[in-house]
Amino acid sequence: NLSIVQTEIQRSQTHLQEWTSIGDMYLQSATSYISQAQGYVAEVNARMQREEQKYKWHQSQQAKLQADYDKGLQALIGARA
Repeated sequence: NLSIVQTEIQRSQTHLQEWTSIGDMYLQSATSYISQAQGYVAEVNARMQREEQKYKWHQSQQAKLQADYDKGLQALIGARA
């Protein structure tokens, strides 16, 4: 009986090692995917910052043009009066 129990314990330990190896493999894959996703997020954030800078520049240019337009319009209105 003791021999049977020892054999079953060894078999159980072998199965546990297999499952641990499988778990480690999945963990490594998951870690790799997470790392890759973090790289994509960093790239998206960098692109968004560049686009935000461009947007702010365009916004300031539009404000300058609007001010010039308003100034010109006021000059026309003043010239007519």
